[in-house]
Amino acid sequence: IPHKARSYVKTPGGLIGLPFDSSVMGPSGAWMTARDLARFLVYLDHLSANKDPAFEAMIQPVKLNNGEQRLTSGQGIFLGNHRGYSQFYHDGGDVGYRSVGMLFPQRHLVVAIESNAPSEDLIPLAEAMADPFLPASAAPAAAGQNAVPTNAVATSAEKVTPATATNDMAGAYRSEELDTTYVLTIKDGHIIAEHARNGAIEF
Repeated sequence: IPHKARSYVKTPGGLIGLPFDSSVMGPSGAWMTARDLARFLVYLDHLSANKDPAFEAMIQPVKLNNGEQRLTSGQGIFLGNHRGYSQFYHDGGDVGYRSVGMLFPQRHLVVAIESNAPSEDLIPLAEAMADPFLPASAAPAAAGQNAVPTNAVATSAEKVTPATATNDMAGAYRSEELDTTYVLTIKDGHIIAEHARNGAIEF
Protein backbone atom coordinates (compact mmCIF):
# COMPACT_ATOMS: atom_id res chain seq x y z
CA ILE A 1 0.00 0.00 0.00
CA PRO A 2 1.79 3.19 -1.13
CA HIS A 3 2.46 5.77 1.62
CA LYS A 4 0.96 3.57 4.35
CA ALA A 5 1.92 4.82 7.82
CA ARG A 6 3.80 2.19 9.79
CA SER A 7 2.61 1.46 13.30
CA TYR A 8 4.97 2.03 16.21
CA VAL A 9 5.17 2.00 19.98
CA LYS A 10 6.95 4.48 22.25
CA THR A 11 9.59 3.06 24.60
CA PRO A 12 12.10 4.74 26.91
CA GLY A 13 14.71 4.10 24.22
CA GLY A 14 12.66 5.70 21.44
CA LEU A 15 10.20 4.54 18.82
CA ILE A 16 10.02 0.89 17.79
CA GLY A 17 8.26 -0.05 14.56
CA LEU A 18 5.64 -2.77 14.79
CA PRO A 19 5.54 -4.87 11.61
CA PHE A 20 2.08 -5.90 10.50
CA ASP A 21 1.54 -9.11 8.57
CA SER A 22 -1.87 -10.20 9.85
CA SER A 23 -4.64 -11.41 7.60
CA VAL A 24 -7.13 -12.04 10.42
CA MET A 25 -10.69 -11.30 9.36
CA GLY A 26 -12.55 -8.98 11.69
CA PRO A 27 -9.62 -7.07 13.14
CA SER A 28 -7.61 -5.93 10.13
CA GLY A 29 -10.38 -7.13 7.83
CA ALA A 30 -11.17 -3.69 6.39
CA TRP A 31 -8.30 -1.75 4.81
CA MET A 32 -9.22 1.84 3.99
CA THR A 33 -8.16 5.42 4.47
CA ALA A 34 -9.77 7.63 7.11
CA ARG A 35 -11.54 9.47 4.28
CA ASP A 36 -13.01 6.20 2.98
CA LEU A 37 -14.03 5.23 6.51
CA ALA A 38 -15.89 8.54 6.80
CA ARG A 39 -17.59 7.91 3.45
CA PHE A 40 -18.70 4.48 4.69
CA LEU A 41 -20.15 6.12 7.83
CA VAL A 42 -22.04 8.61 5.66
CA TYR A 43 -23.50 5.61 3.84
CA LEU A 44 -24.57 4.10 7.19
CA ASP A 45 -26.16 7.45 8.11
CA HIS A 46 -28.13 7.27 4.86
CA LEU A 47 -29.33 3.76 5.78
CA SER A 48 -30.24 4.94 9.27
CA ALA A 49 -32.20 7.96 8.02
CA ASN A 50 -34.13 5.79 5.58
CA LYS A 51 -34.73 3.07 8.18
CA ASP A 52 -33.16 0.41 6.02
CA PRO A 53 -34.40 -2.97 7.37
CA ALA A 54 -30.93 -4.54 7.41
CA PHE A 55 -29.44 -1.58 9.25
CA GLU A 56 -32.37 -1.45 11.70
CA ALA A 57 -31.71 -5.10 12.51
CA MET A 58 -28.02 -4.35 13.12
CA ILE A 59 -28.76 -1.69 15.76
CA GLN A 60 -31.19 -3.72 17.85
CA PRO A 61 -29.59 -4.36 21.26
CA VAL A 62 -28.63 -8.00 21.66
CA LYS A 63 -30.91 -9.91 24.02
CA LEU A 64 -29.47 -12.31 26.56
CA ASN A 65 -30.82 -15.81 27.05
CA ASN A 66 -33.34 -14.65 29.65
CA GLY A 67 -34.97 -12.51 26.94
CA GLU A 68 -35.15 -9.44 29.15
CA GLN A 69 -31.77 -7.86 29.73
CA ARG A 70 -30.05 -6.39 26.70
CA LEU A 71 -26.47 -5.50 25.92
CA THR A 72 -25.23 -2.15 24.64
CA SER A 73 -24.29 -3.65 21.33
CA GLY A 74 -26.15 -4.63 18.20
CA GLN A 75 -24.99 -6.85 15.36
CA GLY A 76 -21.48 -5.52 14.71
CA ILE A 77 -22.28 -2.01 15.99
CA PHE A 78 -21.85 -0.65 19.50
CA LEU A 79 -24.70 1.49 20.80
CA GLY A 80 -24.01 4.46 23.02
CA ASN A 81 -25.32 7.78 24.23
CA HIS A 82 -23.17 10.90 24.38
CA ARG A 83 -24.65 14.05 25.94
CA GLY A 84 -28.16 12.85 25.09
CA TYR A 85 -27.35 11.93 21.50
CA SER A 86 -27.57 8.36 20.22
CA GLN A 87 -24.28 7.12 18.82
CA PHE A 88 -23.34 4.13 16.74
CA TYR A 89 -19.67 3.23 16.68
CA HIS A 90 -17.03 0.58 16.41
CA ASP A 91 -13.36 0.73 17.23
CA GLY A 92 -10.61 -1.59 16.09
CA GLY A 93 -6.95 -2.29 16.41
CA ASP A 94 -4.15 -4.66 15.55
CA VAL A 95 -0.45 -4.41 16.36
CA GLY A 96 0.04 -0.65 16.67
CA TYR A 97 -2.90 0.46 14.55
CA ARG A 98 -6.07 1.87 16.11
CA SER A 99 -9.26 3.22 14.55
CA VAL A 100 -12.79 4.29 15.37
CA GLY A 101 -15.82 5.13 13.27
CA MET A 102 -18.66 6.98 15.03
CA LEU A 103 -22.08 8.14 13.82
CA PHE A 104 -24.52 10.49 15.56
CA PRO A 105 -27.72 9.80 13.58
CA GLN A 106 -29.77 12.63 15.12
CA ARG A 107 -27.26 15.17 13.76
CA HIS A 108 -26.10 13.23 10.65
CA LEU A 109 -22.60 13.64 12.04
CA VAL A 110 -19.76 11.17 11.51
CA VAL A 111 -16.25 11.01 12.93
CA ALA A 112 -13.55 8.74 11.50
CA ILE A 113 -10.11 8.43 13.09
CA GLU A 114 -7.15 6.21 12.23
CA SER A 115 -3.94 6.08 14.23
CA ASN A 116 -0.65 4.24 13.94
CA ALA A 117 0.21 4.35 17.66
CA PRO A 118 -1.26 1.81 20.12
CA SER A 119 -1.49 4.07 23.17
CA GLU A 120 -4.31 6.26 21.90
CA ASP A 121 -7.88 5.70 23.09
CA LEU A 122 -9.83 7.08 20.19
CA ILE A 123 -13.42 6.88 21.47
CA PRO A 124 -13.11 9.86 23.86
CA LEU A 125 -11.19 11.70 21.14
CA ALA A 126 -13.97 11.06 18.60
CA GLU A 127 -16.56 12.33 21.10
CA ALA A 128 -14.47 15.44 21.79
CA MET A 129 -14.20 16.09 18.04
CA ALA A 130 -17.99 15.78 17.72
CA ASP A 131 -18.78 18.06 20.67
CA PRO A 132 -18.48 21.40 18.79
CA PHE A 133 -21.12 20.16 16.35
CA LEU A 134 -23.58 18.93 19.00
CA PRO A 135 -25.89 21.56 20.53
CA ALA A 136 -25.47 21.86 24.27
CA SER A 137 -28.84 20.33 25.10
CA ALA A 138 -30.18 17.35 23.22
CA ALA A 139 -33.75 16.21 23.55
CA PRO A 140 -33.97 12.55 24.51
CA ALA A 141 -34.04 10.31 21.46
CA ALA A 142 -37.65 9.61 20.56
CA ALA A 143 -39.00 6.14 19.93
CA GLY A 144 -37.84 4.94 16.56
CA GLN A 145 -34.76 7.19 16.63
CA ASN A 146 -32.42 4.41 17.68
CA ALA A 147 -32.41 5.34 21.34
CA VAL A 148 -30.31 3.07 23.54
CA PRO A 149 -32.57 1.40 26.13
CA THR A 150 -32.19 2.59 29.70
CA ASN A 151 -31.96 -1.02 30.89
CA ALA A 152 -29.18 -1.82 28.46
CA VAL A 153 -26.69 -2.71 31.18
CA ALA A 154 -27.66 -5.44 33.59
CA THR A 155 -27.64 -4.50 37.28
CA SER A 156 -27.51 -6.77 40.29
CA ALA A 157 -30.03 -6.70 43.11
CA GLU A 158 -27.39 -7.88 45.57
CA LYS A 159 -26.16 -5.40 48.15
CA VAL A 160 -22.61 -4.29 47.34
CA THR A 161 -20.22 -3.71 50.22
CA PRO A 162 -17.53 -1.19 49.18
CA ALA A 163 -14.00 -2.49 49.53
CA THR A 164 -11.78 -1.00 52.21
CA ALA A 165 -9.64 1.63 50.55
CA THR A 166 -5.98 2.10 51.35
CA ASN A 167 -3.80 4.73 49.70
CA ASP A 168 -1.22 2.18 48.55
CA MET A 169 -3.83 0.76 46.16
CA ALA A 170 -3.91 3.95 44.08
CA GLY A 171 -2.06 3.96 40.79
CA ALA A 172 -2.18 2.86 37.17
CA TYR A 173 -2.60 -0.85 36.46
CA ARG A 174 -1.81 -1.95 32.93
CA SER A 175 -2.61 -5.22 31.17
CA GLU A 176 -0.17 -5.87 28.35
CA GLU A 177 -2.36 -8.74 27.16
CA LEU A 178 -5.41 -6.49 26.77
CA ASP A 179 -3.38 -3.40 25.86
CA THR A 180 -5.37 -1.28 28.30
CA THR A 181 -4.89 0.61 31.57
CA TYR A 182 -7.10 1.13 34.61
CA VAL A 183 -6.33 3.94 37.04
CA LEU A 184 -7.28 3.29 40.67
CA THR A 185 -8.00 6.30 42.86
CA ILE A 186 -9.32 6.69 46.39
CA LYS A 187 -12.37 8.95 46.68
CA ASP A 188 -14.27 9.47 49.93
CA GLY A 189 -12.85 6.23 51.27
CA HIS A 190 -13.87 4.18 48.25
CA ILE A 191 -11.78 2.55 45.51
CA ILE A 192 -12.62 3.87 42.06
CA ALA A 193 -11.25 2.27 38.89
CA GLU A 194 -11.30 4.66 35.95
CA HIS A 195 -10.97 3.60 32.33
CA ALA A 196 -11.07 5.77 29.24
CA ARG A 197 -13.73 3.60 27.61
CA ASN A 198 -15.66 2.14 30.56
CA GLY A 199 -15.83 5.19 32.81
CA ALA A 200 -15.59 5.02 36.61
CA ILE A 201 -16.28 1.75 38.43
CA GLU A 202 -16.62 1.63 42.21
CA PHE A 203 -15.31 -1.48 43.92
